[in-house]
Amino acid sequence: MDVYKAGRIALANAPGTGVADDKVVYAYVPKIVKYYSARRRFLPNVPTYLCWDEKDAAYVLEHLDQLVVKAANESGGYGMLVGPHSTAAERTEFAKRIRANPRITLPSRRLAFRACR
Repeated sequence: MDVYKAGRIALANAPGTGVADDKVVYAYVPKIVKYYSARRRFLPNVPTYLCWDEKDAAYVLEHLDQLVVKAANESGGYGMLVGPHSTAAERTEFAKRIRANPRITLPSRRLAFRACR
């Protein structure tokens, strides 16, 4: 930051903005909005599950065939499972990963996109 303050470099984004780009933050957005704003959310959040919560983990493991499971520490579609398009073997592998390290995955409901006219 000293170099920036001295005017020797320019920044494209403000320091700290990357925290909102972390997928795990998505699960907390409804609580963050509620905390900082008295207004009701006008866009609902995609239901997202935190596998270190026992209740969420149980739901995820039961519904892997219906969920999209992203690796919390990956980008570009790497390390993810699209439940409805996955094989039983892939779901078994992801279940093992979730049980071994529940913090590395971020499951969410699958969205069905429709074309607008």
